[in-house]
Amino acid sequence: MEGNNIHVIQMGKMEQPSFIEHKRQDWVNAGKNNLLFDELIEVSTGYSSTHTSILRTKIDTISGTKIELTGTLINYTDKQLGELIDQLTADLETVGGCAIEVIRSKAGTILELNHIPIQYLRYQKADEKNQIYGMYYSRNWAYSRKYIPTYIPFYNKDSKDARSVYLIKKYWSGNPYTILPEYYPALNWIKIDNKISNFHYNNLANGLNPGLIISMNNGIPDDTIQQKIVDGLEAKYKDADNAGKLLVMFNKDKEHAPEITQLEGNQMHEMFLLLSEQVTQQILTAHRLTNPSLAGLATPGKLAGTTDLPNSWALFKENVILPSQTLLETGVNELLGTVGASIKITTKELLNS
Repeated sequence: MEGNNIHVIQMGKMEQPSFIEHKRQDWVNAGKNNLLFDELIEVSTGYSSTHTSILRTKIDTISGTKIELTGTLINYTDKQLGELIDQLTADLETVGGCAIEVIRSKAGTILELNHIPIQYLRYQKADEKNQIYGMYYSRNWAYSRKYIPTYIPFYNKDSKDARSVYLIKKYWSGNPYTILPEYYPALNWIKIDNKISNFHYNNLANGLNPGLIISMNNGIPDDTIQQKIVDGLEAKYKDADNAGKLLVMFNKDKEHAPEITQLEGNQMHEMFLLLSEQVTQQILTAHRLTNPSLAGLATPGKLAGTTDLPNSWALFKENVILPSQTLLETGVNELLGTVGASIKITTKELLNS
Protein backbone atom coordinates (compact mmCIF):
# COMPACT_ATOMS: atom_id res chain seq x y z
CA MET A 1 0.00 0.00 0.00
CA GLU A 2 1.59 3.27 -1.14
CA GLY A 3 2.04 5.96 1.50
CA ASN A 4 1.99 3.77 4.59
CA ASN A 5 3.41 0.62 6.13
CA ILE A 6 1.28 -1.71 8.28
CA HIS A 7 2.47 -4.11 10.96
CA VAL A 8 0.11 -6.57 12.66
CA ILE A 9 0.99 -7.85 16.15
CA GLN A 10 -0.74 -11.06 17.18
CA MET A 11 -1.20 -10.97 20.93
CA GLY A 12 0.00 -13.77 23.17
CA LYS A 13 -1.72 -17.11 22.90
CA MET A 14 -1.27 -20.35 24.78
CA GLU A 15 1.26 -22.77 23.38
CA GLN A 16 0.91 -26.52 23.68
CA PRO A 17 3.25 -27.98 26.29
CA SER A 18 6.48 -29.38 24.93
CA PHE A 19 8.88 -31.85 26.49
CA ILE A 20 11.84 -31.68 24.16
CA GLU A 21 15.37 -33.10 24.22
CA HIS A 22 18.31 -30.78 23.60
CA LYS A 23 21.70 -31.97 22.41
CA ARG A 24 23.71 -29.92 24.90
CA GLN A 25 21.96 -31.12 28.05
CA ASP A 26 21.23 -34.46 29.67
CA TRP A 27 17.71 -33.62 30.83
CA VAL A 28 14.42 -32.87 29.06
CA ASN A 29 12.97 -29.39 29.31
CA ALA A 30 9.41 -29.09 30.61
CA GLY A 31 7.54 -26.50 28.56
CA LYS A 32 8.59 -23.06 27.40
CA ASN A 33 11.73 -21.85 29.19
CA ASN A 34 11.69 -25.15 31.10
CA LEU A 35 9.31 -23.67 33.69
CA LEU A 36 5.99 -25.41 32.96
CA PHE A 37 5.66 -26.95 36.42
CA ASP A 38 6.30 -23.60 38.12
CA GLU A 39 3.64 -22.01 35.92
CA LEU A 40 1.07 -24.65 36.87
CA ILE A 41 1.77 -24.08 40.57
CA GLU A 42 1.49 -20.30 40.15
CA VAL A 43 -1.76 -20.56 38.21
CA SER A 44 -3.21 -22.87 40.86
CA THR A 45 -2.47 -20.65 43.85
CA GLY A 46 -3.99 -17.33 42.88
CA TYR A 47 -5.25 -17.02 39.33
CA SER A 48 -8.79 -18.33 39.59
CA SER A 49 -10.95 -18.74 42.68
CA THR A 50 -13.03 -21.36 40.84
CA HIS A 51 -10.02 -23.46 39.84
CA THR A 52 -8.32 -23.13 43.23
CA SER A 53 -11.50 -24.08 45.11
CA ILE A 54 -11.99 -27.23 43.03
CA LEU A 55 -8.32 -28.15 43.22
CA ARG A 56 -8.18 -27.77 47.00
CA THR A 57 -11.33 -29.88 47.34
CA LYS A 58 -9.75 -32.65 45.28
CA ILE A 59 -6.45 -32.51 47.18
CA ASP A 60 -8.12 -32.53 50.61
CA THR A 61 -10.46 -35.36 49.62
CA ILE A 62 -7.85 -37.55 47.93
CA SER A 63 -5.33 -37.21 50.78
CA GLY A 64 -8.07 -38.49 53.08
CA THR A 65 -8.89 -38.05 56.72
CA LYS A 66 -6.79 -40.96 57.98
CA ILE A 67 -3.82 -43.02 56.84
CA GLU A 68 -4.12 -46.62 58.01
CA LEU A 69 -0.67 -48.15 58.36
CA THR A 70 -0.20 -51.92 58.38
CA GLY A 71 3.14 -53.11 59.72
CA THR A 72 5.90 -50.97 61.18
CA LEU A 73 7.53 -47.98 59.52
CA ILE A 74 10.67 -47.03 61.40
CA ASN A 75 11.37 -43.32 62.00
CA TYR A 76 7.88 -42.21 60.95
CA THR A 77 4.98 -41.02 63.08
CA ASP A 78 1.40 -41.02 61.84
CA LYS A 79 1.63 -37.24 61.51
CA GLN A 80 4.76 -37.41 59.36
CA LEU A 81 3.22 -40.06 57.13
CA GLY A 82 0.07 -37.97 56.76
CA GLU A 83 2.14 -34.91 55.81
CA LEU A 84 3.98 -36.94 53.16
CA ILE A 85 0.69 -38.07 51.60
CA ASP A 86 -0.63 -34.48 51.69
CA GLN A 87 2.46 -33.22 49.85
CA LEU A 88 2.38 -35.97 47.26
CA THR A 89 -1.34 -35.41 46.62
CA ALA A 90 -0.87 -31.67 46.15
CA ASP A 91 1.84 -32.21 43.53
CA LEU A 92 -0.08 -34.99 41.80
CA GLU A 93 -3.23 -32.90 41.34
CA THR A 94 -1.53 -29.55 40.69
CA VAL A 95 1.21 -30.65 38.29
CA GLY A 96 0.24 -34.20 37.32
CA GLY A 97 3.02 -36.05 39.10
CA CYS A 98 4.76 -36.41 42.44
CA ALA A 99 8.09 -37.80 43.59
CA ILE A 100 9.50 -39.62 46.61
CA GLU A 101 13.16 -39.54 47.58
CA VAL A 102 14.18 -43.01 48.77
CA ILE A 103 17.13 -43.24 51.17
CA ARG A 104 18.56 -46.72 51.74
CA SER A 105 21.22 -48.34 53.89
CA LYS A 106 24.28 -50.04 52.44
CA ALA A 107 22.35 -53.29 52.68
CA GLY A 108 19.54 -51.82 50.56
CA THR A 109 17.00 -51.40 53.35
CA ILE A 110 14.77 -48.32 53.04
CA LEU A 111 15.54 -45.85 55.82
CA GLU A 112 13.67 -42.73 54.71
CA LEU A 113 10.91 -41.68 52.32
CA ASN A 114 10.96 -37.94 51.63
CA HIS A 115 8.89 -35.67 49.43
CA ILE A 116 10.70 -34.04 46.51
CA PRO A 117 8.76 -31.08 45.02
CA ILE A 118 8.00 -32.14 41.47
CA GLN A 119 8.98 -28.73 40.04
CA TYR A 120 12.60 -29.49 40.99
CA LEU A 121 12.76 -32.55 38.73
CA ARG A 122 13.23 -33.13 35.00
CA TYR A 123 13.42 -36.39 33.10
CA GLN A 124 16.76 -37.75 32.03
CA LYS A 125 16.95 -38.15 28.25
CA ALA A 126 16.15 -41.63 27.02
CA ASP A 127 18.99 -43.76 25.67
CA GLU A 128 19.17 -45.38 22.23
CA LYS A 129 16.84 -48.12 23.46
CA ASN A 130 14.31 -45.51 24.59
CA GLN A 131 14.94 -46.32 28.25
CA ILE A 132 14.87 -43.62 30.95
CA TYR A 133 16.85 -44.40 34.10
CA GLY A 134 16.35 -41.37 36.31
CA MET A 135 15.73 -37.66 36.72
CA TYR A 136 17.71 -34.47 37.23
CA TYR A 137 17.21 -32.29 40.29
CA SER A 138 17.68 -28.51 40.56
CA ARG A 139 16.32 -26.11 43.14
CA ASN A 140 15.77 -23.49 40.45
CA TRP A 141 15.61 -24.40 36.77
CA ALA A 142 15.43 -20.74 35.77
CA TYR A 143 19.03 -20.45 36.99
CA SER A 144 20.35 -23.92 36.32
CA ARG A 145 23.91 -22.63 35.87
CA LYS A 146 23.88 -21.54 39.51
CA TYR A 147 21.73 -24.41 40.80
CA ILE A 148 23.50 -27.13 38.85
CA PRO A 149 21.24 -30.13 38.10
CA THR A 150 22.27 -33.40 39.72
CA TYR A 151 21.28 -36.87 38.56
CA ILE A 152 19.12 -39.15 40.72
CA PRO A 153 18.42 -42.71 39.49
CA PHE A 154 14.92 -44.16 39.57
CA TYR A 155 14.17 -46.47 42.47
CA ASN A 156 14.90 -50.11 41.70
CA LYS A 157 14.21 -52.70 44.38
CA ASP A 158 17.06 -54.86 43.07
CA SER A 159 19.67 -52.11 43.40
CA LYS A 160 21.24 -50.59 46.51
CA ASP A 161 21.41 -46.95 45.47
CA ALA A 162 21.84 -44.83 48.59
CA ARG A 163 19.54 -42.21 47.06
CA SER A 164 16.91 -42.73 44.39
CA VAL A 165 13.64 -41.23 43.23
CA TYR A 166 10.26 -42.89 42.83
CA LEU A 167 7.97 -41.08 40.38
CA ILE A 168 4.18 -41.30 40.47
CA LYS A 169 2.36 -39.61 37.61
CA LYS A 170 -0.87 -39.55 35.65
CA TYR A 171 -0.45 -41.23 32.30
CA TRP A 172 -0.78 -39.33 29.01
CA SER A 173 -0.33 -41.24 25.76
CA GLY A 174 2.30 -40.10 23.31
CA ASN A 175 5.42 -38.43 24.68
CA PRO A 176 6.92 -40.53 27.53
CA TYR A 177 8.25 -37.37 29.17
CA THR A 178 4.81 -35.82 29.61
CA ILE A 179 3.79 -34.81 33.13
CA LEU A 180 0.53 -32.86 33.12
CA PRO A 181 -2.52 -32.44 35.36
CA GLU A 182 -5.93 -33.45 34.04
CA TYR A 183 -7.18 -29.84 34.16
CA TYR A 184 -4.47 -28.70 31.72
CA PRO A 185 -6.84 -28.36 28.70
CA ALA A 186 -8.61 -25.59 30.65
CA LEU A 187 -5.44 -23.64 31.44
CA ASN A 188 -6.41 -20.84 29.05
CA TRP A 189 -9.82 -20.57 30.73
CA ILE A 190 -8.20 -20.40 34.16
CA LYS A 191 -6.05 -17.52 32.96
CA ILE A 192 -9.09 -15.82 31.44
CA ASP A 193 -10.83 -16.09 34.81
CA ASN A 194 -7.90 -14.22 36.31
CA LYS A 195 -8.14 -11.48 33.69
CA ILE A 196 -11.88 -11.10 34.23
CA SER A 197 -11.12 -10.55 37.90
CA ASN A 198 -8.47 -7.98 37.02
CA PHE A 199 -10.93 -6.21 34.72
CA HIS A 200 -13.47 -5.78 37.48
CA TYR A 201 -10.73 -4.75 39.90
CA ASN A 202 -9.15 -1.97 37.90
CA ASN A 203 -11.90 -1.27 35.33
CA LEU A 204 -9.42 -1.19 32.48
CA ALA A 205 -7.16 1.26 34.31
CA ASN A 206 -4.16 -0.32 32.61
CA GLY A 207 -4.41 2.02 29.60
CA LEU A 208 -5.06 0.94 26.01
CA ASN A 209 -8.06 -1.28 25.39
CA PRO A 210 -7.74 -4.59 23.52
CA GLY A 211 -8.05 -4.48 19.76
CA LEU A 212 -6.37 -1.25 18.68
CA ILE A 213 -5.12 0.55 15.59
CA ILE A 214 -2.22 2.87 16.26
CA SER A 215 -1.55 5.21 13.33
CA MET A 216 1.79 7.02 13.19
CA ASN A 217 1.05 9.92 10.86
CA ASN A 218 4.29 11.85 10.99
CA GLY A 219 6.08 10.16 8.13
CA ILE A 220 7.40 6.69 7.39
CA PRO A 221 10.72 5.91 9.12
CA ASP A 222 13.18 3.38 7.76
CA ASP A 223 12.62 -0.32 8.40
CA THR A 224 14.97 -0.45 11.38
CA ILE A 225 13.18 2.33 13.25
CA GLN A 226 9.76 0.88 12.34
CA GLN A 227 10.73 -2.49 13.79
CA LYS A 228 12.08 -0.84 16.92
CA ILE A 229 8.76 0.96 17.48
CA VAL A 230 6.74 -2.21 16.81
CA ASP A 231 8.95 -4.25 19.16
CA GLY A 232 8.45 -1.66 21.89
CA LEU A 233 4.65 -1.74 21.54
CA GLU A 234 4.66 -5.53 21.37
CA ALA A 235 6.71 -5.81 24.56
CA LYS A 236 4.33 -3.48 26.37
CA TYR A 237 0.99 -4.85 25.25
CA LYS A 238 1.54 -8.50 24.31
CA ASP A 239 0.01 -10.27 27.30
CA ALA A 240 -3.32 -11.68 28.39
CA ASP A 241 -4.44 -8.32 29.78
CA ASN A 242 -4.46 -7.01 26.21
CA ALA A 243 -5.82 -9.94 24.20
CA GLY A 244 -6.58 -9.54 20.50
CA LYS A 245 -4.51 -7.74 17.88
CA LEU A 246 -2.55 -4.50 17.78
CA LEU A 247 -2.35 -2.93 14.31
CA VAL A 248 0.51 -0.46 13.89
CA MET A 249 0.40 1.80 10.81
CA PHE A 250 3.14 4.18 9.64
CA ASN A 251 1.56 6.81 7.38
CA LYS A 252 3.30 9.30 5.14
CA ASP A 253 1.45 12.32 6.47
CA LYS A 254 -1.93 13.61 7.78
CA GLU A 255 -1.65 14.68 11.42
CA HIS A 256 1.42 14.44 13.59
CA ALA A 257 -0.46 13.05 16.62
CA PRO A 258 -1.22 9.29 16.53
CA GLU A 259 -4.83 8.29 16.04
CA ILE A 260 -6.12 5.40 18.18
CA THR A 261 -9.17 3.44 17.02
CA GLN A 262 -10.74 0.57 18.91
CA LEU A 263 -11.50 -2.41 16.68
CA GLU A 264 -13.99 -4.13 18.96
CA GLY A 265 -17.10 -2.61 20.44
CA ASN A 266 -16.85 -0.86 23.76
CA GLN A 267 -19.21 -3.26 25.55
CA MET A 268 -16.44 -4.89 27.53
CA HIS A 269 -18.52 -5.31 30.66
CA GLU A 270 -21.18 -7.35 28.85
CA MET A 271 -18.50 -9.42 27.14
CA PHE A 272 -16.89 -10.33 30.45
CA LEU A 273 -20.24 -11.32 31.94
CA LEU A 274 -20.84 -13.73 29.07
CA LEU A 275 -17.29 -15.03 29.32
CA SER A 276 -17.57 -15.62 33.05
CA GLU A 277 -20.24 -18.31 32.69
CA GLN A 278 -18.31 -20.07 29.95
CA VAL A 279 -15.08 -19.91 31.95
CA THR A 280 -16.73 -21.55 34.96
CA GLN A 281 -18.21 -24.34 32.83
CA GLN A 282 -14.90 -25.08 31.10
CA ILE A 283 -13.02 -25.28 34.41
CA LEU A 284 -15.69 -27.56 35.90
CA THR A 285 -15.50 -29.80 32.84
CA ALA A 286 -11.71 -30.05 32.97
CA HIS A 287 -11.88 -31.12 36.62
CA ARG A 288 -14.78 -33.52 35.85
CA LEU A 289 -16.90 -31.90 38.53
CA THR A 290 -20.56 -32.26 37.54
CA ASN A 291 -21.94 -30.43 40.57
CA PRO A 292 -20.19 -27.17 41.63
CA SER A 293 -21.71 -27.42 45.12
CA LEU A 294 -19.30 -30.26 45.92
CA ALA A 295 -16.47 -27.70 45.85
CA GLY A 296 -18.47 -25.04 47.65
CA LEU A 297 -19.27 -23.16 44.44
CA ALA A 298 -22.64 -21.57 43.74
CA THR A 299 -24.27 -21.90 40.34
CA PRO A 300 -25.44 -18.46 39.08
CA GLY A 301 -29.21 -18.26 38.61
CA LYS A 302 -29.89 -21.53 40.42
CA LEU A 303 -30.99 -22.24 43.95
CA ALA A 304 -28.60 -24.22 46.11
CA GLY A 305 -30.53 -27.49 45.99
CA THR A 306 -29.11 -30.68 47.48
CA THR A 307 -31.34 -33.35 45.96
CA ASP A 308 -28.74 -34.43 43.38
CA LEU A 309 -25.68 -34.09 45.63
CA PRO A 310 -25.48 -37.78 46.66
CA ASN A 311 -25.43 -38.93 43.03
CA SER A 312 -22.96 -36.20 42.07
CA TRP A 313 -20.66 -37.12 44.95
CA ALA A 314 -20.82 -40.82 44.06
CA LEU A 315 -19.74 -40.04 40.47
CA PHE A 316 -17.02 -37.64 41.58
CA LYS A 317 -15.65 -40.11 44.11
CA GLU A 318 -15.68 -43.04 41.68
CA ASN A 319 -14.28 -41.23 38.64
CA VAL A 320 -11.92 -38.67 40.16
CA ILE A 321 -11.05 -39.29 43.81
CA LEU A 322 -10.56 -43.07 43.98
CA PRO A 323 -8.33 -43.36 40.85
CA SER A 324 -5.90 -40.79 42.27
CA GLN A 325 -5.96 -42.45 45.68
CA THR A 326 -5.27 -45.84 44.10
CA LEU A 327 -2.37 -44.37 42.12
CA LEU A 328 -0.84 -42.94 45.29
CA GLU A 329 -1.41 -46.03 47.41
CA THR A 330 0.05 -48.35 44.76
CA GLY A 331 3.20 -46.27 44.46
CA VAL A 332 3.80 -45.79 48.18
CA ASN A 333 3.00 -49.43 48.95
CA GLU A 334 5.54 -50.66 46.42
CA LEU A 335 8.16 -48.95 48.55
CA LEU A 336 6.69 -49.88 51.93
CA GLY A 337 6.26 -53.50 50.87
CA THR A 338 10.04 -53.99 51.02
CA VAL A 339 9.90 -53.43 54.78
CA GLY A 340 6.67 -55.35 55.31
CA ALA A 341 4.38 -52.33 55.59
CA SER A 342 1.50 -50.81 53.62
CA ILE A 343 -0.97 -47.93 53.83
CA LYS A 344 -4.65 -47.41 53.13
CA ILE A 345 -6.05 -43.90 52.62
CA THR A 346 -9.45 -43.38 54.20
CA THR A 347 -11.50 -41.14 51.90
CA LYS A 348 -12.78 -37.87 53.26
CA GLU A 349 -16.53 -37.98 52.68
CA LEU A 350 -17.91 -34.71 51.35
CA LEU A 351 -21.41 -35.89 52.20
CA ASN A 352 -22.63 -37.85 55.16
CA SER A 353 -24.44 -41.01 54.15
